[in-house]
Amino acid sequence: MKNIIFMALVMMGMCLLSAKADAQMTVVKDGKVVYGLNGSTVDYVTFEKPQPKSRVYLYGGKEGEAPFRPGAWNAADMRFSDNEGNYLPCIPSDVYWSFRTLIFDISDATEDCAGRIMNAWWAARYDNNTDVKFTNGLWELRLTPEIAKDCARENGGGGRDLDLMITSGSCTINAVYYEVY
Repeated sequence: MKNIIFMALVMMGMCLLSAKADAQMTVVKDGKVVYGLNGSTVDYVTFEKPQPKSRVYLYGGKEGEAPFRPGAWNAADMRFSDNEGNYLPCIPSDVYWSFRTLIFDISDATEDCAGRIMNAWWAARYDNNTDVKFTNGLWELRLTPEIAKDCARENGGGGRDLDLMITSGSCTINAVYYEVY
């Protein structure tokens, strides 16, 4: 979105600097822009998502952190907590409040692998009360204002640790990270 706004400002500046007043800019869907000046046209300009500067690993990026298989109905295995979880550390409050997307690198998922997204007090679910399916590859969980309000430990959060719990099947968690741009 920032790229679109920046490009629009640049194009408006070009229009103001042009000798003729017939410069036109049209924004069409999917972030594409058509710009015309003095009878010439620049075809569609497409803005792409910037590449991440780095990955911040919550699990799997450090030496000695081998992949793990969370047990079904074992809430501690995928609880993000420094003292009550088995593998995953507490998520810092600034990560919650910046609404990052957590990326789970999953392998060996069975066809029936599913689980809940909830807080560790079992007081709220963040999956519309429907177990989510875990599949091989990268699986993403976007942190929402509701999750931050319940789970962040600072800035108004309830400190109730985010928890993903396998309810059927099994899988292997190789890494959990988020990206910083």
